[in-house]
Amino acid sequence: MTNQLTCKIVSIIDPYKLVLNVGTNENVKIGMKFSVFSISEDDIIDPTTQESLGKLEIPKGTGNVIHVQNKMCIIESNQYKQSIKRIITKKEKPPVAISSFFEPTTVTEEIPQEKYQIPFDDVSVGDTAIYIP
Repeated sequence: MTNQLTCKIVSIIDPYKLVLNVGTNENVKIGMKFSVFSISEDDIIDPTTQESLGKLEIPKGTGNVIHVQNKMCIIESNQYKQSIKRIITKKEKPPVAISSFFEPTTVTEEIPQEKYQIPFDDVSVGDTAIYIP
């Protein structure tokens, strides 16, 4: 298998999972990484030389193979974002029966960071994917 395995998106399962038109027939294996992109309609022109630089690859995300068949595979987005760790301070009132004897207490609560999966960005059937060794 060459490092330049290029294929197309043939189906979109959901914003996080895509079907590519390559599989075990092209030596695709679980865990392989693909970059997904579309190609600009117009050539990009160098303003100095007026030379065409070609079409621009517009990134849509990256994903890893999670399922393989003979002629197709499923990739899942492998991009994640961390939420911000937050600390919240709030006053809690004592139970109603004893509220007249005690002042509200201040409670500090820490909300841990969470990891969120990022979906592919506006993918379409026919967009290109390329194997990233």
